[in-house]
Amino acid sequence: MSHNYCASCNRMRLTADGQLRPCLFGSAQTNLRDPLRRGEPIEPLIRHTLRIKPERHWLEQGSDAGSGGLLALSQVGG
Repeated sequence: MSHNYCASCNRMRLTADGQLRPCLFGSAQTNLRDPLRRGEPIEPLIRHTLRIKPERHWLEQGSDAGSGGLLALSQVGG
């Protein structure tokens, strides 16, 4: 947290329950599990998630503010 690398971040995270998160510490996520189970294409959903990727997270050191509701990294497989 002492070095903010958000400007160069090109990562998204897929949670164990099928949510695609454009930022580990953001609250935005896209449900991929249900469309996959229905046999629907997910490429449009992935593209949408890329468009809503924030420029940076708002995590505050020493606080859970800005965590997007995460209690632990294990919630997103990290």
